[in-house]
Amino acid sequence: MNVKSRKHQRKHHRQQLTQLNYVKAFVSGTLMGIADIVPGVSGGTVALVMGVYHRLVAALSNFDQQLLRLLTQRDIRAAIRHIDLIFLFTLGAGVVLGLGVSVMTISKLLSDMSTRPWVMAAFFGLVLGSIWIVLNMIRHAPSPIASRNDTKGSQILWFPFLIGLVVAAIIGLMSPNRDGGGITLWYVFVCAAVAICAMILPGISGAMILLLLGVYEHVVDALKSLLHFENIGQNLIVVSVFVLGCILGLLGFSKLLRRLLDQQFAATMSVMCGLMAGSLVVLWPFQRDLSPETMVVKEKEFKPMFPQEWGVETISLFILIALSSSLVLTAHYLTMRMKLAKPEASPRK
Repeated sequence: MNVKSRKHQRKHHRQQLTQLNYVKAFVSGTLMGIADIVPGVSGGTVALVMGVYHRLVAALSNFDQQLLRLLTQRDIRAAIRHIDLIFLFTLGAGVVLGLGVSVMTISKLLSDMSTRPWVMAAFFGLVLGSIWIVLNMIRHAPSPIASRNDTKGSQILWFPFLIGLVVAAIIGLMSPNRDGGGITLWYVFVCAAVAICAMILPGISGAMILLLLGVYEHVVDALKSLLHFENIGQNLIVVSVFVLGCILGLLGFSKLLRRLLDQQFAATMSVMCGLMAGSLVVLWPFQRDLSPETMVVKEKEFKPMFPQEWGVETISLFILIALSSSLVLTAHYLTMRMKLAKPEASPRK
């Protein structure tokens, strides 16, 4: 009776952990969707901080010949386990929800000059806190994918870090392409495949890449119109082509990324951390408007600057940055405490 009771407790504990993991995946996906709509913020950053990044990369890289073989053999259960489909579906559902929420709220806040600095300050603080978390990961937490091969997971490589920082800063300071004329479905497909590779990398914003390629407003407007059930046929085609490009680009790039994490974990993570640091130049809340003649905020061009006056608003923005950083660091601390507090399963007798 005692043995049966222990087995039942272990089974119940495993079920609880599985349910919590899927709740975590959904919440992570929602936050990723919200982040991806903001130029300068990467969904990959959210995934990395939330602890689902390596699982996501591993699942995406498993769309391979073995999956085709399992499907050919009609072993559906094994195929679902091979690609971690339930996790991907849960995360994807969260991303869709986050994108919808972000398009309807964050996008509007960014389009208003009175609220834009506050949104940028909040995301600046979140990314700033996330950088410390990733640095800590490199020092103390080897990748689950690379734990058997990488013996230098605790070493931060500053040269790859600087490379990532410079690349992200250059991309952030480049002038967006505002010429939206002549955008074809093929061009939308190619841009989606390129941008999704950036989205999965912490620090490089897929939204920023779309801005540089001149299709950001085209895609966001199509998504907004679709959510309002306007011109459904045309907008559905644009969104579908964009999603298809994202899927194919993501599946291809994830294989390369998993190999890098497996063979060069410390260097790869150092580059990612540098990309996150470089993206801060885009999120700096104090920005100079270089196109004052343009009335629509989303069509304006901004460059970062130092605050000219140290009034109440400036100090409040810095306080918001500090609070946002504290929020993500506190959440990470509590998550780590919960992991350490998990009871270990009793050995089988």
